[in-house]
Amino acid sequence: MKRHYRSLRYGFIVIATAFLFFIIFQGTAQKYTWTELNDMIYPSAAHAASFLNGKAYSIGGTDKSIHGGQYGESYVQIFNPETNSWGTGNAMQYPRMMLGVAQVNGILYAIGGGFSGYLSAANEAYDPVTGVWTKKTPKPTAMSCFGTAVVNNKIYTFGGMNDNPYWPTEVYDPATNTWTSLPALSHPVAGMASAAANGKVYSIGGVDQNYNCVDLLQVFDVETKVWQFKKPMPYARFGAVATTIGNKIYVFGGAVFPVNTATKNLQIYDIETNTWTNEEILPIPTQWAAIAATTDNSVYIIAGENKCMMTYADATIYNFLYYFQVNSLGIDNLNAHNRCSISVIPNPVNKQAKLTYNTTEDGTVNIEIYNITGAKVDVLTNRFEQRGEHEITWNTKDLPAGIYFCCLKTGTTKTMEKVIIIN
Repeated sequence: MKRHYRSLRYGFIVIATAFLFFIIFQGTAQKYTWTELNDMIYPSAAHAASFLNGKAYSIGGTDKSIHGGQYGESYVQIFNPETNSWGTGNAMQYPRMMLGVAQVNGILYAIGGGFSGYLSAANEAYDPVTGVWTKKTPKPTAMSCFGTAVVNNKIYTFGGMNDNPYWPTEVYDPATNTWTSLPALSHPVAGMASAAANGKVYSIGGVDQNYNCVDLLQVFDVETKVWQFKKPMPYARFGAVATTIGNKIYVFGGAVFPVNTATKNLQIYDIETNTWTNEEILPIPTQWAAIAATTDNSVYIIAGENKCMMTYADATIYNFLYYFQVNSLGIDNLNAHNRCSISVIPNPVNKQAKLTYNTTEDGTVNIEIYNITGAKVDVLTNRFEQRGEHEITWNTKDLPAGIYFCCLKTGTTKTMEKVIIIN
């Protein structure tokens, strides 16, 4: 009888453990989605990218070709998600790798970079409608491997490599075609990942002037013009790429100097809580990749290299394209412990919708609309209501088409409904 009991107990433990692993696996599987798409025309590393008008643009970089002893390309490769295919645009006037690319008001800007040992101050603007490159005011300091981020339609560049021990923050205003110098990073670095969120730019990791790979997170407030340190990354990296989704910054890949081999890390920084998480979930290790963020909480991870081509003769320059989708924005843990509900009819919405919501306690009811970046774009109601079912009309005609989140808050209860607007 005891033996039979032990067998049952052992069987129960095995089943429970298997079920627990199933739940954990399911949670992980549902959290992120990777999709491999068609390869680039030319392999590329140390390039830069942006998503514009429904297409991903990969600009510059190197395919490991050497031109008179110099690395660097002027390629413009364009990916169309609708056809899962690549095409080419007119080449840059100056071939460059380790450059910065940013998009402002429908125009792409390719700034700085290097052509092997030559550092560039070039600033070219690409109009995707005409396919024409136009020279703009050069960057005040010729450099490569710097951070690039856009806030309020201005392009911030920070850190990087140059010929002098001066690693400035410089901001370009496309509206006036002028540059302004701002305070430098507190701890100078190059080869960092970079991102922007809530009026701040983020410098993540990199290599400092003593060639130490660092885990530093440095944040610049564009209003106060002050750099400050936030919680460091779990693991020091350089040559990683980053983007902001909701209230989190996702940092993909990168390497550790001086080993110079790529990793599969995804390190995630929560802006609100100043905390990091780390996962080894990239489908392939990569460094010096490019990233193009979309408007639907997803990104394109474009190529890179498996290890430093300058250090390892057998290094591989990739031409892969992976589509990475985050299924949880992280705006809030809005669906935790729900005791209320909200529905939007019809969904997708064209001009107008009916919101029906139910609350289980008397109190202030707040319904807010967030866009895909986590920015609040509308407040539908903020008033005291008695518990029960309620209904309001939502006019969406002033909002551009895209994905939004309708967030209901009442007391300590929160819930959220994903909405697609097709105005």
